[in-house]
Amino acid sequence: MRTAHGIRLGIGLLLVLLLATSLAGVGLMVRISPTVEGILRENVVSFAAAERMLAALATGDEPEFEAALGIARGNVTERQEEDVLRWIERRRRAAFEGGAADTEEVAAALLDLGRINRAAIERAGTTAERLGFAGAWVMVLLGLAGFGASYAIVLRIERQVLGPLGEIVAVLRAAAGGDPLRRCGPARGAVELRETSREVDRLLDERMRLRGGAEVTRETRTRTALRALLDRMDDPVAVVDPEGELLAASEAVRERLLGRDAEAWREALRAGDGARVRAREPLPEGAGWLVRLGEGT
Repeated sequence: MRTAHGIRLGIGLLLVLLLATSLAGVGLMVRISPTVEGILRENVVSFAAAERMLAALATGDEPEFEAALGIARGNVTERQEEDVLRWIERRRRAAFEGGAADTEEVAAALLDLGRINRAAIERAGTTAERLGFAGAWVMVLLGLAGFGASYAIVLRIERQVLGPLGEIVAVLRAAAGGDPLRRCGPARGAVELRETSREVDRLLDERMRLRGGAEVTRETRTRTALRALLDRMDDPVAVVDPEGELLAASEAVRERLLGRDAEAWREALRAGDGARVRAREPLPEGAGWLVRLGEGT
């Protein structure tokens, strides 16, 4: 799979998960909102009508009682309400014209009406709570899926792109430091980087062939050992021949020679002075110089 195609697929997956999370949140609100609206539109209205009838019954306000009864009749939402309302309609006149016993019976019926609607409100609240709980878990699962997908994509980029790129850079740095034997090795990672690794190895092999394989091999063994010793030193150091040409360099020097100011650092090694060179020590028998670099300017 091409790297660009794989990255596009990963980003597309994240976008799909993000869209699914958004839709799940919208769907949760769409399901909860009618439940809450139903409580306000239906059961709360009937509950308030029952309270109005109780107040009217206590004060003897029959017109107010009839108005509230009409509201309750027009807002029947529970099957039990129908029986209670029919009983109240039959006994309401006796409650206003009769004695205390009739009034108490109608009041008890009104309390039953209130309990019926209160129970309906509690059931609706439980339903809304259950929907909210389920929706919260759906959001959590979608969030975990998004996190897992993001982590997998990061690992894939690390394995397919960053790792092989680091290996290619290390090989090029080694070649710049005088070690033409190091290679990228077995191709791995994304298709584009595998192709790049093979081309880098091919170019290094061709360079070595043109310079004379056997001679370079003997020479580079010495350079490789010298570079390993230089890497153990704390300072950024390099070994140059009497003409100022680089023979070997530590990792810190190789990084400078591959950086933005590479030419300036090379010139400092050749000249052996300036702000970029901290010390320059002669090697035995005129073999060259050991150059210690500073931070430079």
